[in-house]
Amino acid sequence: MRLPLAFRTCAGVVRNTLRIFRGCSSVVEHELPKLGVEGSIPFTRSNAPSPYSGQMNKNTPAVDLTSRSSFSHWTPVTIRFSDQDSLGHVNNVAVAAFVESCRTRLIHPFLMREKYPDLDYALVHVEIDYKAEFHYPGTVDVGGRLQRVGTKSFSTGFGLFVDEQCVATAGSVNCFFDLQKRESVLPPNDVRELLEKAIDEQPG
Repeated sequence: MRLPLAFRTCAGVVRNTLRIFRGCSSVVEHELPKLGVEGSIPFTRSNAPSPYSGQMNKNTPAVDLTSRSSFSHWTPVTIRFSDQDSLGHVNNVAVAAFVESCRTRLIHPFLMREKYPDLDYALVHVEIDYKAEFHYPGTVDVGGRLQRVGTKSFSTGFGLFVDEQCVATAGSVNCFFDLQKRESVLPPNDVRELLEKAIDEQPG
């Protein structure tokens, strides 16, 4: 019996999603320990140091994400009325969206999409520390920086500021992703070199 189109489409989406998950979970399992990311998800090492908490491994310099001076890339985000919750402050999910806005603007220029149209990245790990509540209306300045490049992945760090106060910090690990193969891939050498050069030129 032939299933309706909607069911066949959903099945295809599930298959593709599982392929992506398998590819990225392999990156998480093998790359996060190299990048120094704490294992807060099942397939990471629970005793690995975190590049976002200040517990760097010996090859990664500690960076204070609560200081504006640690960032040269900035994404200002306008706080919406709908970003508030029942407690009267900006909701944690909205903070994750603020970080996403900065992350995409930070990373995409390094992917050289004109030369590599199928190269993208997938988020495989994210963590956020909430430092202080803040409110509508206003603007959040989100600072972003590249932390380290691994074999198939790279880590990023973020600080969120209202005026001079740091209200949250965040970190993510992202894998290089092929849009046609739907799996994690090694980055081209010139992309890796561009990322490494940017890391060396960052403050701190």
